[in-house]
Amino acid sequence: MKMNKFLLNGLSIGVLTLVLLFSTVFVSYAAGGSGSGSGGGTDPVTFVGAYLTSISENVSTTGEDVKDSNNIGANPTIKLVFNKNVVNSTVWGTNSQAISLADANNNAVLVDVFRIPDEGDGANPDEKRNIFVKPTQALTAGATYTLTIKASLAANNTSTLGKKETVTFTVKEDTVAPELTVTAPQNNSISTKKKVTVTGTTEAGSIVKVNDTVVPVIDAGVFSYEVTLNNGANQITISSTDAAGNEAKTVWTVTYDSSSAGGGSGSGGGSEEPLALLTSTIQNGTTGVSVRPQIKLTFNKNIVNSAVSENNKGSFSLLSATGTIIPIDIIFADDATEPDKRNDAIIIPKSDLDFNTAYTLIISSDLTSKSGVKTGQETKIAFTTEAAKAATTPVQAVGGSGAATVSQPSGTELPNTATNYYTTAMLGSLMVALGGITYFIRRRKTA
Repeated sequence: MKMNKFLLNGLSIGVLTLVLLFSTVFVSYAAGGSGSGSGGGTDPVTFVGAYLTSISENVSTTGEDVKDSNNIGANPTIKLVFNKNVVNSTVWGTNSQAISLADANNNAVLVDVFRIPDEGDGANPDEKRNIFVKPTQALTAGATYTLTIKASLAANNTSTLGKKETVTFTVKEDTVAPELTVTAPQNNSISTKKKVTVTGTTEAGSIVKVNDTVVPVIDAGVFSYEVTLNNGANQITISSTDAAGNEAKTVWTVTYDSSSAGGGSGSGGGSEEPLALLTSTIQNGTTGVSVRPQIKLTFNKNIVNSAVSENNKGSFSLLSATGTIIPIDIIFADDATEPDKRNDAIIIPKSDLDFNTAYTLIISSDLTSKSGVKTGQETKIAFTTEAAKAATTPVQAVGGSGAATVSQPSGTELPNTATNYYTTAMLGSLMVALGGITYFIRRRKTA
């Protein structure tokens, strides 16, 4: 009889243990847990607002509210703010595709959707609730546009927006022509060189043409273009058109005096014209650049000659958004064997750049041509690398001899099921089973 009571007590303790255990588990899951804070708990993600912004060194500003505004510029960068982490790699693949822009006729407008990472190199966790949107081309003045955020947009805690959000705005009218300044050559000047380099500045983002040829605008509105002259007076037309279609135009006259022209090869480029960057394979503000870029820079003069090459190799630098110097290789041709490449420099990072990260290539004002002419001003080319492509990691299936695998997003972990809850549950179940078996065996013997 005492044994039966002992067994019944053991059985009761086992059952009570299981009841308490599962009650604890239920309460814990019902409460949602405190979590690590990276996903913001189990509260649903919500849209806070859309604001004009600028970004410097992976820190964004918060400007004018975009929603229902009729004062938005033609080249806006818009910050979409949420209450949760919406940029973590576990959800970014979905979220980067959840935002679109359309005009009043519902025609899609191409945009760059990007983030400031919340982890890894160049990360800024303070920006984890922000997604940035920038049109790839200037918007039309006076036109109305709508940003749409899909209901599927998700937070790091796996909650989704649940409903579509829209932000409508109108681009302001702009009737002011951009500023246009030509710094070289001088108007109404005489040149003894067959070629002159037209340089100047204008409003950033404008389209510059020299004699109807579109020329690159490198940094903060700086442009340069080499023009071949005919003997006698030459008219050079320079125009700049801003995003709203406003145009500034000027006509320069340069007279080429071939009778005074020297008979040299021109490999030094002369000392009358300033050294200037003509073209770059990556323009200022370019996004989606390969993490293994080869940047070709072409100048209007010889920069590779042995007399200046060592100095010039120290005139190029590549910086991350945080100011870290990125090691690079600077490749110069031999102007004696490859004279057609004497004006070129090729910049290649020594290792892959980080995905979706801002960098700035800087050309020093000390860069010097063979003829001894310097650029005289620092030039910067800012760009952002491409986003990382989604990858999968094979995970071996457990159980059985087959080779079945499942795809798991790279960088995620399988859930840890080996917790104290499961261990305690197993022990409690074992106690109940042993108590029950012993009880029935004992009862059969006393029957």
